[in-house]
Amino acid sequence: MLAEISQFTTTIPLDPIPPSSDPKENELWIRRRAVLTKTLSDTHPAHEAALACIHEYWMLMEMQPHLFLSVNDNFRDQPMEVTGQYRSYNLRDPAERESWIEARELISRRKKLTIEKLLAESSHLVIAEWAHHTIIEELRNEVLDFEPSERLPEELLSSANRLFSSVKRFLEYRNLIEAPLKSELYPDYWQIDLNLAEEGLLDAVEALSYVNVKEQLRFLLRTKNLFPQNTRINFIKRKLESVEMKFALSFTDLVSGKQVAISDYLGNVVLIDFWATWCQPCLNQVPQFKRLIRQYHESGLRILGVSCDEPELVKYGKQYIRSKKPNLDLVELEKHVLTCAETHGMEWPICVDKNLADRWAVKSIPTVFAIDRKGVLRSTNVAGMLSSIVPELLQE
Repeated sequence: MLAEISQFTTTIPLDPIPPSSDPKENELWIRRRAVLTKTLSDTHPAHEAALACIHEYWMLMEMQPHLFLSVNDNFRDQPMEVTGQYRSYNLRDPAERESWIEARELISRRKKLTIEKLLAESSHLVIAEWAHHTIIEELRNEVLDFEPSERLPEELLSSANRLFSSVKRFLEYRNLIEAPLKSELYPDYWQIDLNLAEEGLLDAVEALSYVNVKEQLRFLLRTKNLFPQNTRINFIKRKLESVEMKFALSFTDLVSGKQVAISDYLGNVVLIDFWATWCQPCLNQVPQFKRLIRQYHESGLRILGVSCDEPELVKYGKQYIRSKKPNLDLVELEKHVLTCAETHGMEWPICVDKNLADRWAVKSIPTVFAIDRKGVLRSTNVAGMLSSIVPELLQE
């Protein structure tokens, strides 16, 4: 069994891909891997390979939830085995998608019970890494999926605090287990989960802008205590401390070629949109910007765009290279960004400057800064609150 497991070519976190377009072959493949991975992780939990196996087993379950759910499974008293029915899902069909989601929810509930049991019985083993990883990943997604129009800020704060507690418990676990920092089977795995924990807390800092900047700074300080070597924390701290301060920004507009500065917009409310041509959520937000401009332009609303497209970005089969000399014709990167902006009707000043986004610790896009009529930075993330924040700032 160990010999067969060692031949798996995937690495943690495992992402098993069925080998064929033939459903029967894929079903046999999943059943075989499920039996192998579950048997090893159950019978040899102290073995290093058990960590890989428990990761893959649960990924297989989420991929084919109905295969692991028997018709009469009451979920609590019977073990979940490969006793169900293989299905080729068409997730574009609303009925099939709903069925798949319901089955995955049952899998998720069983996973939580498995995690609790694992942490209670095997918290000192390497296999417990999977439990900590899963908890942190789910709480991170809970933070990232926060919708200010659907949930209260207090709920976000609660999720962020639970994420912090989970990361802290994970680090305590990592300090106690007698495991190599470099796994023989999976050399990079130990660092992967540390990165997940670290980035999850920084995602929470960003999301807490929906609460207030005071909570962001408090959470950032707690994060720095856990990860003192993280250099991005200082950039984020600078950004957060700039809230309620005069904001400085200047660039050359791709459209007109003129110099643009925030100081030119005193008396107006300015939204600074950090976006990229490859970012579909950014492009999906453009129609809302256009509606806001139509509604509030005469009242003083203005928009500036900062493209985060990178000079070496390879897309559509060609490489875009930034012009290194001023006053020359636009080269391919700028032309590509300008074409995208024109196609989507972005009729406001735009620049291409990923470094500018990095200096302001913009990690994810779309990100929208809000500047009030006095040129003061009021928020570093209003992407989900545009319809409410714009009228409020205009009325001040």
